[in-house]
This record gives sequence, structure tokens and C-alpha cells, in this order.
Amino acid sequence: MKEKFIENGIEYVKNGNYYIQNLTVLDDKVYNIGKYGRLHSIFIKGNGPCLYSAKMLKGTWLAYLDEIDTSAKELVINTDRLLNEDLEFEQKSLLNKLNRYKEQSRHDRKHHNSHDEWDMEL
Repeated sequence: MKEKFIENGIEYVKNGNYYIQNLTVLDDKVYNIGKYGRLHSIFIKGNGPCLYSAKMLKGTWLAYLDEIDTSAKELVINTDRLLNEDLEFEQKSLLNKLNRYKEQSRHDRKHHNSHDEWDMEL
């Protein structure tokens, strides 16, 4: 018998007494899927089985999860940055208000003291 043959567009290779499909991985890149990619994977497997199946059959599932994970991480980083900028702005604004109140208080005390002196002279 033959060592290899193709039937219906699928290559088979003889391994012992059996013929096994000669499958290859289309994308041999190693993906480091993080927290957000794993969470999305769980969600899609439970709520979008058609999308999951289609991506798996095309061999794009891991690339898809990697893209989702990267996008989510960038979003979290940008959100943190914006929140920190907002916090800094809020702190500066509060400090400016506090300084204005202090100046107003000093001015009021100074003005009040000058009236007391004037009242004493009468």
C-alpha cells in the first residue's frame, strides 16, 4: 500500500497499520493570551458558539483572542491614564480653591482688624 495519498483534498499518511490525516497548523505563532482574552474566550464559547466554531475552523481563534486581549489592555491603560489626569486636575482645582479661601480669609481678618483699630480711636 501507499505511504501517502490524497482523498477529498485531505492528505493521509500511513502510520503503522493506519492512515492518519496529515494536518498542519496554519499559524505556528505562540500567543500569550492574558486575562481579558481568556475572559472573552469563556464568554464567546458560552454565548457565541458559531463565532467560536468559525474562528477555530479558520485557524484564527488565537489571533482573535490576542487582538481582543491587546485592545482591552490598551483601553485599561488609557482609562487609568485619563482617570489619573482627571484626579490631578481635580486636586489642582481644589488646591487653588483652598488657596483662594486662605487669601480671602487673610484679607478679611486684616480688614476686620483695621476696623477694630478704627473703632478704638473713636
